[in-house]
Amino acid sequence: MDIALALASGLLDGEPVTEDTLKLPPLVTVAQLEGFIADLGTNVIKLPDYQRPYVWETEKIDVLLKDLTEFSKEQQGSDYYYIGALLFHLSGNEYNIVDGQQRLTTLLILDFELNRANGLMQRYDRKLQMSYNSPVSVENIGKNRDYIRKRLDEEFNREVLRAALEKIIFTVIVTPSVDDAFVYFDSQNNRGVSLGAVDFLKAYHLRAVKADQGQDMMQSLLAKQWDRHNSGQFLEVLFSRYLWRTRKWKGNKIYFEDSAKVLKEFQKYSRPNDGTIKIYGGPNNKSITSLTYSEQGKVITNEESQTILKSAADYPFSLRQPIQKGPAFFLYADKYTSLYGQLFRTKGEAGSELAKMRHFYDRVYINSGLSAYLIEFFVLCILHYYDRFGQDSLFAFSLWLDYLLGSYRIKQDSIVAQTPVKIVRDKQRNLLDVIQEAYEPDEIINFIESITIEADYEGIVKEKGVKADYKAAVQKYYNKTTSLTEKRKWIYEHIKAN
Repeated sequence: MDIALALASGLLDGEPVTEDTLKLPPLVTVAQLEGFIADLGTNVIKLPDYQRPYVWETEKIDVLLKDLTEFSKEQQGSDYYYIGALLFHLSGNEYNIVDGQQRLTTLLILDFELNRANGLMQRYDRKLQMSYNSPVSVENIGKNRDYIRKRLDEEFNREVLRAALEKIIFTVIVTPSVDDAFVYFDSQNNRGVSLGAVDFLKAYHLRAVKADQGQDMMQSLLAKQWDRHNSGQFLEVLFSRYLWRTRKWKGNKIYFEDSAKVLKEFQKYSRPNDGTIKIYGGPNNKSITSLTYSEQGKVITNEESQTILKSAADYPFSLRQPIQKGPAFFLYADKYTSLYGQLFRTKGEAGSELAKMRHFYDRVYINSGLSAYLIEFFVLCILHYYDRFGQDSLFAFSLWLDYLLGSYRIKQDSIVAQTPVKIVRDKQRNLLDVIQEAYEPDEIINFIESITIEADYEGIVKEKGVKADYKAAVQKYYNKTTSLTEKRKWIYEHIKAN
């Protein structure tokens, strides 16, 4: 018997398949939904903590109902309706859904409305152990159930849809590990709402919480906090565009991130959870050596005073420090979500360095239609600087940083993804490394002045276009009408006056 048949035999007999027996190529089969569920035996389908909430909108429901109706009317007896892949990670006897949750949930809602007491969820309730803990999921499930019921009453024929449901087939992919699941997931291109790297990071580090740390309660606290931060998939941006780049854009060997690289940096290279959260010395920390995260969600310093740190912005982490598995990883994410919020989601206290930086950022970067690549790089550098020096000369740094970035905007006809790479790679030193290694803000500002080519501001600026918009925004900010070649002088005068 070959590998696939041996695996299939074990599954269909209802025997739990362990990771040891699955150190083999993933099992790939094609199955009808009820047939697959029925053949699980003592195995169960579960929804892991890292899954995103159920978010299908009513527009997608309508498309599905119309597609199934059309198929049912046109299909021949041997035809099937293919609806994509269901991707599972098998752990013990649990089939954890990695990809396909949105479609599967929608089909189960539709099946319930069509068949009620004879539906799949009622007949296979012990096998379908899918718990939806997110309030977003609960709300959307109720909304879509009501919408399907309304559409069945108004337009769609129940018997036609029942017949179509019985003809739905999936490609079922079962992998032995989360890593293998991610490789498959990343190569899929389907209609569902797929997972990103941060969803896998969440699952990985939740599993690293130890039993003696109050596992269940702590996992719940950390997962809820993570989900709050990840509103609008913010953490995908934070980890890939900012945290990963800050950590990996070193020296002159610069390359772009992808999901696998993000996972490698924050998962594979993370250090063991030994029960305490190790803290490293640096400008953010002069005396604290470790932290404790309590079951009540309190972050406590392991000094004699055992200070409770109430603000995540005060956690004594640094951007490029080693990552530790478990609670430490989540607190690291808390810290930089909080710092980003302070910088770009609030205006800051009137007259503060932060408020003046935000005023400049809003006037020149946000309202001038500047390239998204330059805006991203500006944010990256500001976050790195703020992590090192707080508000000390933050406003001056932001103006000098723009002095450098603006020279590229005026000189180059187009700004592309590679432009920020050129800025850090092609100078005598990497700007991010300079920020990391500087003792005083003046060292960074002097470096920026030294690498900015003032003559680049002599580039031709047409009356209309992105260059003209940037030039106008800068002139308006400094209240000047002369050439941008005088920008260095404007910066000195503006800092002195403010």
